[in-house]
Amino acid sequence: MTKLFSKNLLNWHKTVKRALPWKKTRDAYKIWVSEIILQQTQVIQGIPYYKKFIKRFPNVKSLAVSELDEVLALWTGLGYYSRARNMHKAAKAIMERHHGKFPDTFEDILALPGVGEYTASAISSFAFNNPYAVVDANVIRVLARYYCLEQEVHQTEVLKDIKIRAFRLLDKKAPAEYNQAIMDFGALICKPKEPNCEDCVMENSCLGRKAGIAKELPRKKIKKPRRERFFHYMELCYKDKIMARQRTDNDIWNTLYELPYIETQSKRRLPLKRIETFLKEHIGPMEIAEFQKLELGYKQTLSHQYIHGVFYRLQIKGQMPPFKATYLHVSRKKLQKMAIPKIIDWYIRQKPITLR
Repeated sequence: MTKLFSKNLLNWHKTVKRALPWKKTRDAYKIWVSEIILQQTQVIQGIPYYKKFIKRFPNVKSLAVSELDEVLALWTGLGYYSRARNMHKAAKAIMERHHGKFPDTFEDILALPGVGEYTASAISSFAFNNPYAVVDANVIRVLARYYCLEQEVHQTEVLKDIKIRAFRLLDKKAPAEYNQAIMDFGALICKPKEPNCEDCVMENSCLGRKAGIAKELPRKKIKKPRRERFFHYMELCYKDKIMARQRTDNDIWNTLYELPYIETQSKRRLPLKRIETFLKEHIGPMEIAEFQKLELGYKQTLSHQYIHGVFYRLQIKGQMPPFKATYLHVSRKKLQKMAIPKIIDWYIRQKPITLR
């Protein structure tokens, strides 16, 4: 069964391959960048980010000597910003520990910030052709169906069993080709919701198909409902510039820049009095010449929560009062280039429409 699976998989992969930019290289740095981007991102979304990232940071040194804010700005829209922060840390570690050369052993790769077992296996096999089996969501799905594993796949013992099976199936003579083949197979044939069982080279040996439950596998833990949060953002305008600050609290989007906001329990628009009280307490007393509740609502989906953005535009009259050092006074154009949450990026890049 093991030899048959590997043989069929590699034969299938000779004729069906995904043309992805990171497949054309054995450069460990570029493979690392692609793997980190794809950790929480679909391939179609990740490709333009990968190209932009490699263009700006073509090697470890260029990333290591850059400012973190620039790295985060380039990451805007991808989410899970800890990935970008860890990449920046890892690049510095490579310069210090390995004299700028990307490490070539599994253990040294695994020791880098933000690199787990899967990523270390992928880099080790794709860049250096070392015999490490990758076990990502695609591989888990393929093996759960092929072996008809009906237990919840993210249980420790079940996942351990899948990793053992993955290593047994691995073609030790061609680990890079094999790993790419099984990942492509999961993406193109053994797809999450609609597996293409009719065109599957494993149809005669897949136990999940024989049992008639391939579509139902793998079994996953039921996710908790996402938390709903409502952020009322204020675009405070003064002499063609707006107020912004860097998030420093232990919450989402840590270290990203944002507009002043009030979090509430609903989308209900806030009255000017409530906003003036907030501004006086958090920034400083100011006189508002114009107040617009904007006909704009955005919803950003995160892993465990939805963020609803409600926006207001306020024109400050007279002199700008002294405000807390945590706030910056920047142009819209500059804010667009800073590391900001996607929900604010959406707002900044379009022309606001006021409520009637």
